[in-house]
Amino acid sequence: QLACPLDLGCHSVQAQLIRRHIANELNFSCKLDSNPLSCVLDVFNKALIADIRAHYDSPETKPYPTADNPMLPELSTYLETAGISSAFNKITLQRLRLPRHTGDR
Repeated sequence: QLACPLDLGCHSVQAQLIRRHIANELNFSCKLDSNPLSCVLDVFNKALIADIRAHYDSPETKPYPTADNPMLPELSTYLETAGISSAFNKITLQRLRLPRHTGDR
């Protein structure tokens, strides 16, 4: 017997909401327990996103980090542990140029 697609969608949405709630709790705890770490992670994340956007604007002059550079996976681990991540807003890294949205800066 196949499950109703609406039921599958509801379970997926519930899982996303639970993930978001856990991330908010982790973020709040990180800000209370170690505010300097939370601020550094937030600033480093914004700077890295700006560098990646600059790479997509001019890939010839702004190189992308090499595959053996551990910076992106390490930062991602710290951000998820501190609750500074969102499954809804995660960036999928790819080699193709993405279309620019005018309101995303």
